[in-house]
Formats: sequence, C-alpha cells, structure tokens
Amino acid sequence: MFMNLGPHRNEKSKWHVPKEEWEPNKYPPFAPGMGVVLSRHVVGKMIPHFDWLKPFRLDDVYIGMLVNKANVTGMGIRKQVGAEFYDNINNRKYCAFPSTRIIAFHKVLENKCMTHLTNRSRQ
Repeated sequence: MFMNLGPHRNEKSKWHVPKEEWEPNKYPPFAPGMGVVLSRHVVGKMIPHFDWLKPFRLDDVYIGMLVNKANVTGMGIRKQVGAEFYDNINNRKYCAFPSTRIIAFHKVLENKCMTHLTNRSRQ
C-alpha cells in the first residue's frame, strides 16, 4: 500500500494532478499498480459511491478514494513490503527477489533479471 503519498503538482509530470482535481496534499491509502483484488463485500460498500465520486485520472488512487469514502475498515492496510529492494532490482549483482509475498515489480529493466525473477516466482 502507498500511504501518505501526495499528488504530483509539477505540470510536466506524467502523474500531474492540479489542485482543481484533488485539493488535499495527500491521497487516501491505495494499492499501486496492475491489479487489485477486492471481496464482494468491499465492492458492495463501494458501489453507492460510484455516482457521487467523480472518476479520477489515476485508477489505483481512485479505488483507494472509493474504499476510503465507503469507510471500509479491517483490510489489513500496511506499508508496502519489499520497497527497500527496488533500488537493487536491476543491479546485476543482486537482481533481488526479496519475498515470495510480492506479486509485481515495476521497472525491471534487464531481460536477464526479468527471466531470473520469473523463474524464482515459479518455485
């Protein structure tokens, strides 16, 4: 989970969000990336807010906003596990696979490292 992350205010940023779209300096906690698994119970609590919470340009942040608006609790939200290894993910010496609990990594730049990580994930 990303916690205490705020919008990019730099207009040149790919993730730029002007204050007109999101005024607070922090987003609610959200799961970054490719996919999110939610139970029917959580989705059921989010549905009433679909018509009232304007869709947001960053889909992962939008899901976090919906969960926050629905006042869903007890989801085991915690800080991201393994984030400290991101700096070494493309280092040839390390090509780290820090945990079997990690589902996805962003920015794996080298094919050898990607192959290594894929093979490790299948063990």
